[in-house]
Amino acid sequence: MPRFNRITGVSTDGTEINVAGITSVSGICNGGVLDGLIPGSLDVNDLLLRKSSFQVSANSLLTPVSRKNIASLDVTTTNLQFRKQFSDITVANNQFTSPDAGADLFFQPFDEERYFISYNDGSIEPLKESQVTIAADKKTVTFVGLSKVSGKANLFATVLKSKVKNKLKKVNEANVINIRRSTFIFIWNWNKYIK
Repeated sequence: MPRFNRITGVSTDGTEINVAGITSVSGICNGGVLDGLIPGSLDVNDLLLRKSSFQVSANSLLTPVSRKNIASLDVTTTNLQFRKQFSDITVANNQFTSPDAGADLFFQPFDEERYFISYNDGSIEPLKESQVTIAADKKTVTFVGLSKVSGKANLFATVLKSKVKNKLKKVNEANVINIRRSTFIFIWNWNKYIK
């Protein structure tokens, strides 16, 4: 019978996780936590944290398109939705307000998959809609009723980027390089040269 547990925390260096048991369902799954010392139990020691494939702070974003040989692509009416990380936010009195989302970025309505809070000790905050208030301009979010009275938190939130800008890419088919004051004369002939 399969065994399922819930991850409750990840160490800041990503090398350890904390798990908690879930409710066992007869004939479906066992929710108890094993410590690896019970005969027949299995220690899982090769878990890897999945890294994002690109830096959120990078100033470019690549995406596949459905057709080949596209000459131009208009993104002026496009909105991008992506995750943004806000680090070292100060928690006081069981609450905090996020930093400003950024230029042309807006926080999205609450959904459990759109907002994630982790603390510097590796614990994770289970969020409910009643704990989240998004400002009218959607530039900040306030979280209340948190499990930590004080400390530092990291917020991972889904934001919407409007005003996506086109970037013109021009391919130069030929270039000329002038070399002056060289003591050698080079004549470039594809893969060969004469000195």
